Amino acid sequence: MNKVVLVGASEIRSWLRVSRQRAYQLISRDDFPEPYQVLRMGKVWDLAEVERWMRVHRPNDAGRASP
Repeated sequence: MNKVVLVGASEIRSWLRVSRQRAYQLISRDDFPEPYQVLRMGKVWDLAEVERWMRVHRPNDAGRASP
């Protein structure tokens, strides 16, 4: 069984080296993966889906994503 690794907006912002505002713009895009779950603390995404998106849309940043 594969374990799902979840990440939040803060991790995504760090990997992309963007401001909080820019990170929220990116995660609001239609082509960004849907959140895996919405919790009280905010949205979380499946790391594998975020990495796939980064390889296509931010290839220079794709190697930074890690739990």
